[in-house]
Amino acid sequence: MTMRPFTLKSILAAILILGAALAVRAQHLELMSADCVVANAAPYFQTDQIDLLVSQLKDPNPDIRLRAADGLGKLKDPKAVEPLIVALNDSKSNVADISARALGQIKDPRAVEPLIIALRDPRWDVRSEATKALGELKDGRAVEPLIAALHDTYVGVRLYAIESLNVFKDPRSVEPLLAALGDSAPVIRYQAVAALGQLHDARAVEPLIAILNSSARDPGLRDDAATALGELKDPRAVEPLIAILKEQGDGNYAIAPLGMIGSFAVEPLLFQRTANPGSLDSQRLQHFVPHIFLVRTPRHLLDNPPQNRVAKIRIGISLARIGIERLPDLKGYLKIASVP
Repeated sequence: MTMRPFTLKSILAAILILGAALAVRAQHLELMSADCVVANAAPYFQTDQIDLLVSQLKDPNPDIRLRAADGLGKLKDPKAVEPLIVALNDSKSNVADISARALGQIKDPRAVEPLIIALRDPRWDVRSEATKALGELKDGRAVEPLIAALHDTYVGVRLYAIESLNVFKDPRSVEPLLAALGDSAPVIRYQAVAALGQLHDARAVEPLIAILNSSARDPGLRDDAATALGELKDPRAVEPLIAILKEQGDGNYAIAPLGMIGSFAVEPLLFQRTANPGSLDSQRLQHFVPHIFLVRTPRHLLDNPPQNRVAKIRIGISLARIGIERLPDLKGYLKIASVP
């Protein structure tokens, strides 16, 4: 192969390309160096930024004040707490409510009392953000004021009060939440039911059972009450939940809570399946309450396994978890179900 001789033009082109590459490399190194400088100086820049944003909280332009409060919340620097507390009284409600939100983001205990005072602000949006912020702060001083907020005239404040109270899991909130079951707003009733289930307080059992028995006009609330009763794991809820299975052909929403209750529900579930075979087929039973097989192996399932392959395998796994004493049942089930 014959090599072409280098020409002046090709040499100049090569020099230009090499020079451009070296320039790009130098620029890249310069940028990397600049990034290192910025990273090392970040704390100083943040300090300057906080000082600037704090000063902007007093700007005549409310949009600038709002953005300043928002920025201080994102920076989460404790130095911003006192200026944001002052901003809770801003004449513009959107500045005041963003200041309340920012205090919740910073999570400094100095903000608790000012936020409690803000719960009495005449502006609903300020009260709403103060309610949420108190939940973020998780300070026990807020429990009683949040309970009082359950009576706020604005539904959003009542809703956020339930959400914030749910953070504390304080038994003082049980009775007020039970009262909230009669709230005029459906969203409050739903939220109160869910919160009562998570509080795990036995005082909620009977009122939730009453909802099961009286809320046919509100099926969603009935479903939520069933779930809450499952979370409470109180045996008093078994019979009312079984009654739902007898009432309704599918009754799916009652099966999962019965499974959550555990061993107390096993015998009633199996009795219901015997008395009304169409109400509880094997596949649905294993899907919603597989762990009941740890209590007692249902002969119904051994004698009449489901046709669905996944259901067969799930029930087999549940039997295997029971232990060596149930090995004959497991072998028999696998043979009947034809699971490889």
